[in-house]
Amino acid sequence: MRFGWIFAISFFVALFVAATLYLAKNNSSPIERSNPELEKKLSEPKTPTSISTRLLVGGDVFWGRQTEIWANESAEPIKFPFQGLNTFEREKYDAWIGTMECPITSTAVPFERQKNELKFNCLPEYLEEAKKWFNAFNTASNHTDNMQEVDGFDQTLKNLEKHDIQHFGHFDAGVNDEICEVLSFPARAEPVDNENQNSDVYLPVAFCGYNNVYRLPTEQELDAITPYSKQFFTIATPQQGEEYKPAADELKIEYFRKMVDKGADSIIGGQPHWVQNTEVYKEKLIVYSVGNFMFDQRWSPDVMRGIGVDITLTAVYDENVQAWLDIAEQCKNHNDSCLEKAKNKGLEKIGFRVKYDIVAVDATGRFSVKGDKQLLDALKQRANWASTSANLQKSSP
Repeated sequence: MRFGWIFAISFFVALFVAATLYLAKNNSSPIERSNPELEKKLSEPKTPTSISTRLLVGGDVFWGRQTEIWANESAEPIKFPFQGLNTFEREKYDAWIGTMECPITSTAVPFERQKNELKFNCLPEYLEEAKKWFNAFNTASNHTDNMQEVDGFDQTLKNLEKHDIQHFGHFDAGVNDEICEVLSFPARAEPVDNENQNSDVYLPVAFCGYNNVYRLPTEQELDAITPYSKQFFTIATPQQGEEYKPAADELKIEYFRKMVDKGADSIIGGQPHWVQNTEVYKEKLIVYSVGNFMFDQRWSPDVMRGIGVDITLTAVYDENVQAWLDIAEQCKNHNDSCLEKAKNKGLEKIGFRVKYDIVAVDATGRFSVKGDKQLLDALKQRANWASTSANLQKSSP
C-alpha cells in the first residue's frame, strides 16, 4: 500500500514536469524560439519618415574689451562669457550660429584702445569654450577687419577652423567667392532608431554674409545668393543700417528685400545693436536686426537685449533627401565643392517645412542669459512678431 502511494506520486510529478517542458517549448515567444528571419528584420536600421534640424541664429558675439576684464576677474576666465548660455537649453538645438563682432587673433589690444578707437580683438583662447555652443560664425562684420596689420582676418578663419567652427562671409563683399558658404549641421531622424542610432546625420544649409555698413552691395554681389538658393535652403545675414534705431530705414528694407528677390529663403540681419521690426516678404521671413547676443555694451536697455531666431527645418524622407544626407558631412569644410557636387549629382532642393520662433536674450548682467516672458513679450512687440508669425502661417504649405 505504501509502495503504491509512492509510485502514484512519482508518476504525477514526472507527468507534470514533462507537460511543463512541452508547453515551454511550444508556447515560448517567437524571439525566444529563435526566428532568424525575424531577428534579421529587427536588427536592420529603421527607415526614417522625416529628417529635421533645429537652428538658433543669434546676433553679435564678442568677448573683448570690457567682457575680457570681467572674465579675468572671475574664477574661470575662459568660461565666463558663456556661463549663462545653458539657460537657452542648448540640447534642444542642433546648431547655433552667431556673428563675430571682432577678429580673433593672439595680439592683445588694450581696453582703452578698444573703447576709444573701437579697434576690437577677441583672444583665441576663448574658442575652446565657444565651440561647445556655436557651430558657425558669420565673419562678414564691420569689425573683423580691425587687426589687418597682423593679417587678422586670416588668423580669425584659421583659429575658427582649428576649433572645428564653421564660418562664412567676408568683411569685404567684393570678395565674391567668400559671400556664401554651404554649412553642414547635425540633424535628427524620426522615428529614432534606438538600435542603430543615427547620430551622424547631417543636413546642408547655405549662409550668405554681407557687410553693408560702409557701402551697399552691387548687383553682382547680390547675385552670389542665386546659385546657392537653387540647391539649398539659404539664409542671408546682412549687417546694415544706422545703429541704435528701433526700425529699419527705407534703404535697408530695399536691400534686404532684394536678397529675397535673388532667392534667399530668409534674411536675419544685424548691425544696429537693437532689435528691429520683422516682416514677411514674398512668403519669406525678414528680421531687420536681432540685436546683441553676447556683447559688453551697457549704456541703454536696448543694447542689453536681443533675440535669437529659432528655425526648425523638417523634410519628408525620400531618395532625394538620402542623397543629400550622403554628401552633407562633406560640406563642413570651407570653400569645399558641395555646391558643385549637388549640381553634378542632379540633386533637387529639399522642400523643407519651416517653423520659426524667437527667444529673448537678456544681457543686463555681465553675461547673456535667456530672457523671461516679460522681456520676450516686449521684444515680440518691438519686432511686430504677432503679425509676422501670422503671415508666416498663411504662407506655409
